[in-house]
Amino acid sequence: MDEGCVLVGTDFSPGAAAALEEARRLAARLGCPVHVVHVVESEAPQDWRPTGREQGWLSEAELDEASLHVRFGAAWAELARYADRCRPAMLVVGSHGASGYQPVSVGTTAERLTLNARHSVLLVGPRHSASRRPAEAGRS
Repeated sequence: MDEGCVLVGTDFSPGAAAALEEARRLAARLGCPVHVVHVVESEAPQDWRPTGREQGWLSEAELDEASLHVRFGAAWAELARYADRCRPAMLVVGSHGASGYQPVSVGTTAERLTLNARHSVLLVGPRHSASRRPAEAGRS
């Protein structure tokens, strides 16, 4: 494990893509690697292979399957457990994932992770985009 890495969780959603983008910028500034973790919500480890949509997400993110750390269990718990092992400089997650629109909360995984992780957590909102110029950042 790389102590001081930037750890990013992915569910292959647009929010996770924005979180990965932010994690990469942060890691470049800190001079450390990015660990990308996907959690399969299953109690028993199994052979996992990305679906076509997930493979497309990985390709667009310029990641290969071998660079993805796959864990099994509850997403927030496994991300926190992985963070305890690698002691990241920052844990980055999208505030809304594949579970859909939730107007009151930030999303179950992000919410639980923020409340339970022993490391700093950066939540990246769904409107985040590095391609937006600073003058455009305040516009919706």
